[in-house]
Amino acid sequence: MGSNTQPTADQVEALRRYAAAHGRTWKAQLHQAWMTGQYDAGDYDSTLQCIRNQFGPSWLVRFSFNKFSIKEVK
Repeated sequence: MGSNTQPTADQVEALRRYAAAHGRTWKAQLHQAWMTGQYDAGDYDSTLQCIRNQFGPSWLVRFSFNKFSIKEVK
């Protein structure tokens, strides 16, 4: 496990995309994907797997987007 305690901007973006695609139960669905290795074949699946490997599945329970600023993409 890496020494980083916070996800990178790219990792947060992957989580945001996954959450947007999966609605209010996104955490449960992502946890299931992490346990089975069966993702939706999205562009960010490898990033999501890296998040799991770096932080572990229990980290997801405590994760909140509120801790990260939203950057406008123009």
